[in-house]
Formats: sequence, C-alpha cells, structure tokens
Amino acid sequence: NTVEIDLEPVTSSRVDAILNKFSFALFDPGARSPGLLSFPAPVKARGFIDTTYVDNARTVGPTGKLRISRGNDGNVFILTKNE
Repeated sequence: NTVEIDLEPVTSSRVDAILNKFSFALFDPGARSPGLLSFPAPVKARGFIDTTYVDNARTVGPTGKLRISRGNDGNVFILTKNE
C-alpha cells in the first residue's frame, strides 16, 4: 500500500503534506499476480507533519540518523535513514 504525497516546507520543523493518490494491493488467491487499486486523494486530504526529534549520531542501527515526527491527527512517525 502506498500514498503519494507532496511536502511543502513551512518552518524548519514543519511541512505541509498534500496527499495526491492512494494505491492498494489486491490479492486474489487464484490470480497469478496481485492487482493494484489506485485512486486520487480527495482535495481535503491535507495535513502537516512536525519533526519533534532528530538524532544524526550513529546511535541507532548501523547508520543512526533517527527522526521522530508527529502528524496533525496525532500519528507518530519514527524514521531511520539507510545509507
């Protein structure tokens, strides 16, 4: 499952998120390959993401680089950067 998003910087710690398209994999046990259902996001599918913590040290995993962000609906995103 994927979501296509445009991110527009607002401040050094906030980006506006504009959702463009949703895609979902459809699995049919009798099919040879999964199908894909894609559709445009509604115009009101917008929000923001605040980055609340960034660690660029090599303290997390093999490369470090941890980022914790929170969305406008309260969702928490924990991201690590692979190099």
